[in-house]
Amino acid sequence: MDFAAIKKAAEAYGPDMTKFLRDMIAIPSESCEEKGVIYRIKEEMEKLGYDKVEIDKSFFVQQMRVLLSKAGGETHGCTMRHLTRPIFDALPFLLPPLAEQKRIAAKFDAICAIIAKREEELKKLDQLVKSRFVEMFGDPTINPKKWETDTLKNRLKIIGGFAFESKQFKETGIPVLRIGNINAGYFQPMNLVFWENDTRLERYKIYPGDIVMSLTGTVGKDDYGNVCILGNDYNEYYLNQRNAKLELGETLNKLYFSWLLKFSGVKKCLTGISRGVRQANISNKDIENLIVPIPPTKLQNQFATFVQQVDKSKFVIKQSIEKLELLKNKLMQD
Repeated sequence: MDFAAIKKAAEAYGPDMTKFLRDMIAIPSESCEEKGVIYRIKEEMEKLGYDKVEIDKSFFVQQMRVLLSKAGGETHGCTMRHLTRPIFDALPFLLPPLAEQKRIAAKFDAICAIIAKREEELKKLDQLVKSRFVEMFGDPTINPKKWETDTLKNRLKIIGGFAFESKQFKETGIPVLRIGNINAGYFQPMNLVFWENDTRLERYKIYPGDIVMSLTGTVGKDDYGNVCILGNDYNEYYLNQRNAKLELGETLNKLYFSWLLKFSGVKKCLTGISRGVRQANISNKDIENLIVPIPPTKLQNQFATFVQQVDKSKFVIKQSIEKLELLKNKLMQD
């Protein structure tokens, strides 16, 4: 076998392969809009002489999602993640017979349907907590139960984050919480960066149970001003700039406070929308000047106990979703 001739012939396909891969990346392919990608693959296969292309659409789409998700974990860079050509080329795309594709896709779709139901259960539990809040305290926007009110400057202390130099981020060490890690109102480890332990930065260390808030977001979007109570994913964190740690006084329970800020009327007062100022930044003054109801701490603590019980149910559901995600990924690897 003339390997040199084979290599030479393969190299001749280089420009075509490069164009094909660029087209695959450039063609929009959001969920339920993958037709363009399918037709581009069909076009390429027919150009190579195949008279019949048999790819189950659902199988193709789901496998690509799994592969790209896996590749995302192997990308490089601290501040901006990069999917390199070698990683992309090494993705093991499976192409079993059409009947097997359909069987795998059917199982995959069934698992996705179960995951969707579990996620809907999580939403209903959140609705249950919100209903319980209104039952106990009333709508905080109008304060129908006439609780004492006060500005937050008298009830909490704000500690701003540190301006870490992004060029010095590491891939190991103490995680640095940036806006994208907390702006949804819960901790998200995506694109997490790290910093070496530095005794000069003790002021900016935060720990499980601490309350943090993102102060900058996109105009018109609910991606800032959300309170996040840190879990025990890590033993300690550093707080980056444009995020703030909120140290609550004795008259505010952190679970009461976090759910208080989920009400749209309260949130609008904080972000300035209700004042006619649609800004994408929150200042310390905005937080300090926010007027909120202060129910008796005993009642706040009772609400917190209820939330903790609901959180136990949410934890079980989230574990179930994680197992289903693993099963889903395994389907595309067998």
